[in-house]
Amino acid sequence: MNLLFSKKAAKQGTQIKLKTSVRRRLYRLMESLDPVSDQDNWNPDRMLDYIAPRLLSEHGWKELKCFNDEKVLEETVSLEDFVIKGVANYVFDVVELFYDDYLSYYRTTAAANLASAAYYLQSEINRILSEADLPWRIIEGSFIKADSSWIENEVMEKAYNLIKAYQFEGALHEIEEARSDLLSGDTKGCILNSGKAFESVLKTILDSPSAQPKDLIRGAMELGIFPEYYNGFLKSFEDNILNSVIKIRNKEHGVSHGQGETLNVPPESLAQLALHLTGVLVYYMISRYQEIHPPEPQNNGSESTGGIVSNGEEVPF
Repeated sequence: MNLLFSKKAAKQGTQIKLKTSVRRRLYRLMESLDPVSDQDNWNPDRMLDYIAPRLLSEHGWKELKCFNDEKVLEETVSLEDFVIKGVANYVFDVVELFYDDYLSYYRTTAAANLASAAYYLQSEINRILSEADLPWRIIEGSFIKADSSWIENEVMEKAYNLIKAYQFEGALHEIEEARSDLLSGDTKGCILNSGKAFESVLKTILDSPSAQPKDLIRGAMELGIFPEYYNGFLKSFEDNILNSVIKIRNKEHGVSHGQGETLNVPPESLAQLALHLTGVLVYYMISRYQEIHPPEPQNNGSESTGGIVSNGEEVPF
């Protein structure tokens, strides 16, 4: 599964706050959906009973702890107490672990119901968060915050690390320039370099340094980087998704062409869209290319740097 929420949050200095009512609703939801205790031959070992050992293993703890009435952390053997009275960041860990186990259960025992089970669990979690006016949402088992700074850390760091690991030198330089442009307020430069980075990745994958954007996208389709599920999908996906970064670059007044008599400064939100969308697409393209053409194994004792790993930060207890 993905890196747990609390580990990502620790790297970014994020500490969430959750009302008791939200914590209780999340726990009751997991309890009500626990598929193990719903079987005809009921097993007292519920799915929730396996969350605590996984938490201890993931964090290297000796025991779970929650706050007592004096607001002091003390040992608890109750996962419910840990969720309702524990550190808020770890509540999201519990939900992510449950989500992972929940889907694993349906994959192995009721695969036909997997999609509907995943959709229902995700939508119910997000409904609870939405009704509490919280900015957090769970997407495919991982909590994200719907703001640009979280996207910058989550999406762009993954894309940057993967570009660097696979030595896409041109794209690496351009994505660095785009990020620098955004930070310095050069929205035109950010949009321009985002488009360049997107094209550079495609040129490297296809080994076509002089190809035009439309040919690059078509080549990526033919290579299997992007699927063609049904008639008309290729054109729809190409026009509306893949071309969007390039269209922002080409169509935004004064970015890739002369701006004429009037000065045009693209809004920061548009530059953020270009950069973050580039990050999403680049991360997917390189990951998909790696799946289609896995690298030759190397016996040099080193491990791939394409993923995000824990930095060994201490937990507070």
